[in-house]
Amino acid sequence: GAPLYSAAAKFDSGCGWPAFDRIVKGAVVTQTDTSLGMRRVEILCGSCGGHLGHVFEGERFTRTNERHCVNSASVRYVDAPLPDGAAETKVLPEPEDDAAGAKSILSELLGKKGGQGD
Repeated sequence: GAPLYSAAAKFDSGCGWPAFDRIVKGAVVTQTDTSLGMRRVEILCGSCGGHLGHVFEGERFTRTNERHCVNSASVRYVDAPLPDGAAETKVLPEPEDDAAGAKSILSELLGKKGGQGD
């Protein structure tokens, strides 16, 4: 029952799945998912390792430029504030040099063997 996302991080992306643009810091880990003949960033619960969904970037829905497409069966909605001291953050790292036209973070992450969950 660890908090993963806040209500403030939820938005309507129009895809039919719950979408969030940031996580409770430390609540989620990532790994590269190569199923279905493609490479994606899978998001997993940092506490139990359960599959939550996938994270996508570059769609410009929100200021974080991330869309966490979360399986609704993996989350329970609780009408409560985040615990004291809990902070929210992006899950993908910031590009090192946006002005120089750095590759997308997702491309760089997927070019590596795995994500931070390896």
